[in-house]
Amino acid sequence: MNNRAPSTLRTKKCVLRPFTMDDASSMLKNWTTDARVTTYLRWFPHKTIEDTNTILTQWVDAYQKPFTYRWAIADINTNEAIGSIDVIRVDQPNEHVEMGYCLGYKYWNKGIMTSALEAVIAFLFNDVHVHRITACHDDRNPASGRVMERVGMRKEGVFLESERSKEGDWINMVHYAILDHEYKNNKK
Repeated sequence: MNNRAPSTLRTKKCVLRPFTMDDASSMLKNWTTDARVTTYLRWFPHKTIEDTNTILTQWVDAYQKPFTYRWAIADINTNEAIGSIDVIRVDQPNEHVEMGYCLGYKYWNKGIMTSALEAVIAFLFNDVHVHRITACHDDRNPASGRVMERVGMRKEGVFLESERSKEGDWINMVHYAILDHEYKNNKK
């Protein structure tokens, strides 16, 4: 695996760029306070700009560390942050990464997340040279699985009661993956 900085990626639907501290207000407006967005995520909606600034500071500071891949999903016309997509786990010896993402509610069902995930997968296989990319979702959120399927990831299975929700309940997680040679064969 190559350690590459998360460069700006452009798609027909969005721009993926590194976060800056200037993104806090758009994050708060577009997704971090919205309970619809965080329903199946591991964190509660933010209550204040300070909550968002705390996590944003951690994200911006993390860009100094190797193998940090996190992008703001930005509106293609305004460059306003409308979501996030990132590598949430890196397994260097096995050249494996796990993805996570979220998007502001008013941007759902427009193909934006599919476009963003496609761009990140291409970057990770072509520039970072990972071997395997995985992602998973709460089984109560099948829309997230459909995004994974649209980009060529295959369902590997359901891990029953394998994680706890933010409320503390046991939840089933549906796991997807794509390998570098599968990706390259699909692009031929």
